[in-house]
Amino acid sequence: MKEFKSNPLVILKNVFFAVCGGFVLAIIANFFLSPTISKILGILAFLGGTYVAVALDNIRIIIDGDNLIFYRGKKETHRFIISECSFHSLIRSSTGDSSCDLTIKTNENDYGTTIDCSMLGSSRYLQLLDALGFNDQEPVNISTTKKNK
Repeated sequence: MKEFKSNPLVILKNVFFAVCGGFVLAIIANFFLSPTISKILGILAFLGGTYVAVALDNIRIIIDGDNLIFYRGKKETHRFIISECSFHSLIRSSTGDSSCDLTIKTNENDYGTTIDCSMLGSSRYLQLLDALGFNDQEPVNISTTKKNK
């Protein structure tokens, strides 16, 4: 059994963004509302952002034999049988941020289920792909030809 949990640094980064967002909201609201109301709005934004970062975005992925189980928070959201699935991975990176998406297609779902694995962090996501056997396959070579006019 292999288990992949959210990266604590990614969670900490999201909590930091919640602090900054609450602070900026309080400053902007202070121009239009009373100081007390603006402080309350800032605190509510901070608490909401922290709750989302710690409770809702906290993911856990378990590979147990041929089963692939996804948890968001403490709730199981998806369960797949690995041998009956095909996988597609997409990693997008920009300055200071990366997005990791895993699309799982089954016989019942032609479009696939896309799971946002950004909370794992890029290194844990690559370990997950290794555990799913992404690196066991031969690369596909595409040849291109150029036509002269």
